[in-house]
Amino acid sequence: IVHTEIEKPDAVNYFDRKYFRYGMNKEDFEKYLDTIEEPDFIIMTSFMTYWYPGIVQTARVLKSHFPQAPIILGGIYATLLTDHAKRLPFIDYVIPGNDFNEIIGKISEIFNENIDYKIKSFDDLPIIDYSFYSRLDSITTVNSIGCPFKCPYCAASILYSEMLYKSLYYVEREFNEFGRFDIRDVAFYDDAFLMHPQIGDILKLLADYKFRFHLPNGIHARFVTKDMANLLYSAEFTTIRLGYEVYDSDIQKRFGGKVNNDTIIKAISNLESAGYEPWKIGVYVLGGHPLISVKTLEEGIKFLADLGVRIYISEYSPVPKTPEGRLYYDETKEDPLLTNNSLRRFIKEEEIDQYKNLKNFVRKHNGEIAG
Repeated sequence: IVHTEIEKPDAVNYFDRKYFRYGMNKEDFEKYLDTIEEPDFIIMTSFMTYWYPGIVQTARVLKSHFPQAPIILGGIYATLLTDHAKRLPFIDYVIPGNDFNEIIGKISEIFNENIDYKIKSFDDLPIIDYSFYSRLDSITTVNSIGCPFKCPYCAASILYSEMLYKSLYYVEREFNEFGRFDIRDVAFYDDAFLMHPQIGDILKLLADYKFRFHLPNGIHARFVTKDMANLLYSAEFTTIRLGYEVYDSDIQKRFGGKVNNDTIIKAISNLESAGYEPWKIGVYVLGGHPLISVKTLEEGIKFLADLGVRIYISEYSPVPKTPEGRLYYDETKEDPLLTNNSLRRFIKEEEIDQYKNLKNFVRKHNGEIAG
């Protein structure tokens, strides 16, 4: 991954780590822009709220090359911090939410033209064209967007008001298209992968393709039945991650109660029965949350270590607009840069060394079980 060290913004200047910009460097980006004609308009997406400086830098370069092309910003940051996004320089329009028809409507408004095209379902969207990549080693995709759960720390239900699913027919067309590329790995980034109403048929379909499949997002343990585990194994899903959160039952209930210790044990058992070795099963545990002391985190880590699975500490950061985010982040006063989980703002000073020791324990444990 290309990265360039840059000056730290004032809001995080106190933090004793270097600050990097990732992705294509500015010179290569400008060379690419020199090869294309000025577009009618530019649509930009956004992801993490604390990555907004990258939006400004990118938009600045785009405007310098294409001064007449309006820039329309959407995506996660634009939805969670809409007012902040509207104050960014070089951005002409901000469209929060995930309604593609609203984007079409905005383009119609900008150019004073009636674009008679409505998107009624996922299947009305074109398959993503990966041929623009000069080098393609893997592909990422989703079968659905949204999540029916409303975990207080997560923004999925805010970003997507309803679940949207690709049909089995669309998935088949998509993977036939992927087959044109010389790739081996495909990763799914669904928030609720196993909750697709046709998930069984989809997994049977995927088993016919010569890809290795990966689920880097934590899947819901309660849906990992014996049959589901067998389907995942048969389709060659090589990366399996389960969402666990925390060992403490009271905090589990506060977080929505979608998973508990027995649920995790059963899901792991079903995966092992299907053929997965324990060290190939990863489980996310939440660290750095104001309610989760280092001692509580340690309990969860030891619980998972005894099960022989790989452990991943998912470091908490407050997500704007969520119930937990409202408690721990004030968007009217604080810079979005402070939502970066690398800052570990909620770990007590006296627990820092213990926290680092736990991370070292996890690193050692994962290495040992992998042999």
